[in-house]
Amino acid sequence: MKTRWWWGTVAISFLVAAGAFAVGVNLGEDPPLDPAAEPEPVAATVALEQRALSEDVVVRADVVSRGTVTVAPPALPGGSTALVTRVDIRPGETVEPGRLLLSVADRPVIALSGAVPMYRDIRPRDGGSDVLQLQKALIALGYELEEDGVFGRDTETAIRDLYTMAGVVMLHTGGQEQVDALEQELANARSGGSATEIARARSKLNDFAATVGNYIAKGEIAFLSSFPVRVLTTPSLGATWDGSEETAVLSLTGSELELVSLVPVEFESLVRIGTRGQVDLPNGESMEVTVMAIDPEPVVDEAGVRIRVSLEPDGSLDVSLNGENVKLTLLAEGPDGEVLAAPLTAVFTQTDGQQYLQRPDGSSVPVEVGFSAGGWVEIVGGEIEAGDEVVVGVGE
Repeated sequence: MKTRWWWGTVAISFLVAAGAFAVGVNLGEDPPLDPAAEPEPVAATVALEQRALSEDVVVRADVVSRGTVTVAPPALPGGSTALVTRVDIRPGETVEPGRLLLSVADRPVIALSGAVPMYRDIRPRDGGSDVLQLQKALIALGYELEEDGVFGRDTETAIRDLYTMAGVVMLHTGGQEQVDALEQELANARSGGSATEIARARSKLNDFAATVGNYIAKGEIAFLSSFPVRVLTTPSLGATWDGSEETAVLSLTGSELELVSLVPVEFESLVRIGTRGQVDLPNGESMEVTVMAIDPEPVVDEAGVRIRVSLEPDGSLDVSLNGENVKLTLLAEGPDGEVLAAPLTAVFTQTDGQQYLQRPDGSSVPVEVGFSAGGWVEIVGGEIEAGDEVVVGVGE
């Protein structure tokens, strides 16, 4: 009797425990999801805007001279060897007008301001635009002269003074013996000749004497169009310098500097002639610049495909900056004023090559696009306007 009671108790306990376990398992599980209750995707949209399109393009630029001037050696007296006997400048140095650059066989090369190189000797009583250019250069140095275009006594005195300050003696035409003879002829006419003979003797003396004096040999003045200039290369002391390609070279750069940048080809559509920008100079200052030229031939090298862009600074760059590499920030601007624009992510292209925008209701609007910058693109065609919502993505 006791045994039956014991087995009955065990069976009841087992059933209770199993039921409790089952209930615990069911209570710990999530209920199955109802597919009908899942949220539908929501289209992310943005409104088209009237906005100005622009984007900063940050690259590097080189400061370069607009041109390099190669100075020709001076003409030397017959029999002289074209050896450099004096060098007063060194590469990297800045040169101002009136400076002695060097000497060849003791003949000088002096820098003066002028656009046209010497093409002949300038001798007493010579006249022309080259003499006028010389006179203007001397006046700029402080000499008081008449700008008459004639190499007279005042001009000769001024240039002789410039040579003397450089430690150089000017060449002389010779002819002093003939001057002495003509002076004696005038003296004889005065002692017993007629007035006509005296006048004739005086005229002969004056005419000839005006052609006698110091002169400038071709090449002794290096006329340069702008100052200051920077020295690039010089012949060394004792070197042969006769102007041939096999000998040394004296080269200078002008003071007119510009900037050249190689812009990655992916930014080509953002940069055009007239694009404005800014360069950061080594001294901490900045200067505004303008794109003046774009080379149609790309530069292809190990750095990739790039476009050569020339820029002009708003102000004058110091000649000492020639050769510097600086940071350039270009403000790539789109069409003038505000344009209808959409985010780039809203524009898609179908297999027919046509570009579209999609409205929130799922309909597609064919459009044409223009300039793009800063993640936005100009919409230039299509039946859509500012304020209209377009799809840019799908979110949960």
